[in-house]
Amino acid sequence: MKTAWISRTGELELLLFFAGWGMDSALAEHLWAHDDKEGFGMDILAFHDYGSLEISPGIREHFESYSKITLIAWSLGVWAAAHAALPRVDRAVALNGTLRPLSERYGISPEVFFATHAGWSEQNRTRFYRRMCGSGEALDHFLSMAPLRSPADQKEELGFLGESLIASENSPLPWGYDQIIIGDRDMVFPFQRQVIAWDGFGVSLVEGMPHFPFFHLKSFREVLLCCK
Repeated sequence: MKTAWISRTGELELLLFFAGWGMDSALAEHLWAHDDKEGFGMDILAFHDYGSLEISPGIREHFESYSKITLIAWSLGVWAAAHAALPRVDRAVALNGTLRPLSERYGISPEVFFATHAGWSEQNRTRFYRRMCGSGEALDHFLSMAPLRSPADQKEELGFLGESLIASENSPLPWGYDQIIIGDRDMVFPFQRQVIAWDGFGVSLVEGMPHFPFFHLKSFREVLLCCK
């Protein structure tokens, strides 16, 4: 996986942001640009491009210098973060994703997942982005911050994720999510399946929010406040 420091000013706390499949660091930069930075108090490290689940030793060694680590993970990043062997997480927020994303009951139907991978192309990418955003107007907004990645690169990542999801189905997790945000217009991870997957957890349901949540929750601070 790839990482990018979005803000690194020597704060005592660290925010880890795991983006969804197919993204790059532009999404995290967009969220930070819209944040009220007064009193934010956290450095920000973004993760994306899950062609592997390895975190480089050079990045990992920085974690111990922080007094608290908060995690926000979106979409397939929810699963990726849980399997990335993070040393510790003090607070974890899952946003429009589940820990069993390849599932008829708890996530994306395997048939849909693998058909998406098989048919991925420039044309189908635009269709997926529209479904992810929920409307043509939101799609136009998203395209202004769309990842600068080729369809072939995204397809390779999705193939790795598919194989890893199958291989790790029964793997134990070192920590768990404690706060969940679900949009009731999610057409990628159907919200009813997310509700079932997170039964017993503290869930915040956001009305009208599609799979891409960052036009409703426009900054890292808004995501964290949504859980309170």
